[in-house]
Amino acid sequence: MPENPLSDPISQPVSGTMNYNLALLRNTLRAGVNADVVTRRFECGDFPAAAVYVDGMANAEYISQHILRPLMESAPCADESASSRAACAAAERLSSCGVKPCQALDDVMESVLSGDTALFFEGCAEALVVDTKGFPKRGVEQPVNETTVIGAQEAFVESLKTNLSLLRRGVRTPRFVAEPLQVGTGAPRGVALVYLDGVCNEQILSEARRRITHLDMDYIAGIEVLEQLLEDSPHSLFPQFAHTERPDRAVSFLLEGMALILIDGSPQALGVPASLLHLIHAPDVTFLRYPAGTFLRLVSVMGVLLTAFLPGVYLSLLSYHNEVLPLALMTSIYETQSRVPIPVFFELLLMGFAFDLINTAGARIPGAFGQALGVVSALIIGQAAVTADLVSPMLIIVVAVSGLGQLMITDYNLSLSFRMLQLLFSLSAALGGLYGMSLALLFFFGELCSLSSMGVPFFYPFAPTRMHNPDLLTRYPVWQQRVRQYIANPGRMMRAQGRARAWEKEKNDDDE
Repeated sequence: MPENPLSDPISQPVSGTMNYNLALLRNTLRAGVNADVVTRRFECGDFPAAAVYVDGMANAEYISQHILRPLMESAPCADESASSRAACAAAERLSSCGVKPCQALDDVMESVLSGDTALFFEGCAEALVVDTKGFPKRGVEQPVNETTVIGAQEAFVESLKTNLSLLRRGVRTPRFVAEPLQVGTGAPRGVALVYLDGVCNEQILSEARRRITHLDMDYIAGIEVLEQLLEDSPHSLFPQFAHTERPDRAVSFLLEGMALILIDGSPQALGVPASLLHLIHAPDVTFLRYPAGTFLRLVSVMGVLLTAFLPGVYLSLLSYHNEVLPLALMTSIYETQSRVPIPVFFELLLMGFAFDLINTAGARIPGAFGQALGVVSALIIGQAAVTADLVSPMLIIVVAVSGLGQLMITDYNLSLSFRMLQLLFSLSAALGGLYGMSLALLFFFGELCSLSSMGVPFFYPFAPTRMHNPDLLTRYPVWQQRVRQYIANPGRMMRAQGRARAWEKEKNDDDE
């Protein structure tokens, strides 16, 4: 049994005998069973040649017009040797831009499976691989998860080439580098490590390359699976990389000195190394004026805090510390709670689980029907539970507010992390009240301070304190954001060398 069931290497160089090459390639690709593996034999001048491609992955019309027609209509060359036929065809006969020679049949097979066309020439121990990718792909559309009121309305797609073009259009600089890599030992997939040369720290890039190139998995399904193989602490509740489906947000990561990891077939990018603030920040705040941006950012932070702590605080006050509540409020809560036969903790678990069911069902059902289902289910279940005296009205409010706070978190993985954190704080509140929550909070901050992302502290610039862009919990004016994060190359920390609003100085000089 082979070490990798998905791998079936040929492990031979391209031979000068064309039929031998075709037999090996067709046998490995199971051409006798796979009807989409096409072998087209033709005469190129006065010698035989053949083209191999996968129908549906390659553009058949492009192959006919720009490969087969020029080669079949070319005149024989009297002084052309058999060993130079591939080089002569690439230089004088093919009109395609993407042409590269291959000497190994494994490289040829990998290119054919990617949608390229392989050309073999009788007597030539070298094949030509022509870029003819033409498989169906989704066009650029609006973001689904990171929607914004203002700003760009483009999202990544499943094509790696299209995603790289979106990034290049966003940051037009010769320092833009998209380093090609591969993951998957059996069925490899293309990966791009994207960064700004000279801006991104070389230590971070070296660590990212080391981790990507030292993965021993036969197949990696997508960016989410790749993230789990690369993260520093796989057992932590918190994701350590920043997901984004927006090219403009990915460009902002590059300008901060971060690197991006993209994989062919996934409409998202990973920003590394990331901090907790990268996961909390909403993308549209960047395009708002700083008073409105600060207001929305504080609302988001408040939503995060309510998600994590509100149910636990409510449970603590009701079970252990009711003396801090006003008498009228305490009387109202206990009056409604006295009719509920279920303990408060299990009541909280029941309604939290019901909210999770509604939220998940609404996400699984497509379109407006899913949204309507979520709203109607919440109203019906909440009203029915209160009428049947299964839960108190105050607890419905607590669960609803904490659920809305969870929806304020744009990163889906982080929102699930805070939902699980909410359960942990509720359990600690049920066991020890506010004292139990304080102890759990201590462990929570200890966990945050111990995490790292690609070797960089996850809780920077707070712990440890480092030089940073002032755009943290509040939205600073754009002209005051003059530095990058400390993770960037120390020689290129400054984003503005002089006054960002240089026209003000010119205006003052003119007035004087």
